[in-house]
Amino acid sequence: VLITGIIGLLVPIFDLPKRVPAIKKIKIDFERAKKGKVHLSGSIRFWLMSIVGVVKFQGVLLMMAPLVSPVMVALFVTHKTVANIAGYLTQLVQGPATPELSFLWAQKRFSDLIRLQGLLLKLMVFLSGLGAIFLWLFTPLVYSMWTGGELQLEPSLLLIFLGQAVLVVCGNAVVFGMVA
Repeated sequence: VLITGIIGLLVPIFDLPKRVPAIKKIKIDFERAKKGKVHLSGSIRFWLMSIVGVVKFQGVLLMMAPLVSPVMVALFVTHKTVANIAGYLTQLVQGPATPELSFLWAQKRFSDLIRLQGLLLKLMVFLSGLGAIFLWLFTPLVYSMWTGGELQLEPSLLLIFLGQAVLVVCGNAVVFGMVA
C-alpha cells in the first residue's frame, strides 16, 4: 500500500506531462512547492489523516512481521481485511452527505446540521453493525475458499476486528461531521 501510494504520487508528476499535452504547462519543482507552502496550513490536517490511515494498518504489519510467523501475519491481514468491509459501508452515506453538511454550515443552520449529523451517526453505526453481522455470518462460508484452504478462520480474531470496525465507524462518523 505504501509503495502504491508513492507510485501514485510520482506517476502524475513524471508520466502525465508526457501523455497529456495540457499538463506540460504545469511545472512542478522544489521552488514552486516552497511557494505553495502558504496553502499547506489549511490542508495539512487532511493530508495527515490520509497518512495516519495508511500507517495505522501498515505500521502494525511492519512491527508484527519480524516477531511472528508468516501464517500469523496472513491471518491478521485477512481477518482485518474482512472486518474493514463493515466500515466501508459508511462511505455510501458519507460521500453524498458531505456537500449537504457543508451547505448547512455555510448557511449557519446549526440546528439542522446537528440534527442531520445525529441522524447520519445513527445510520452509519447501523450500517456498519449490519455489515458486521452479515460478515460474521457469511465469512465462515467463503474464508477457506478465499485463502485456498491454507488458512482457517479464527472466530475470536474476526469478532475483535468486527467490533473494532464498528467502534471506528462511531468515531469517524463524529469526526466526519466536523470535517465536512
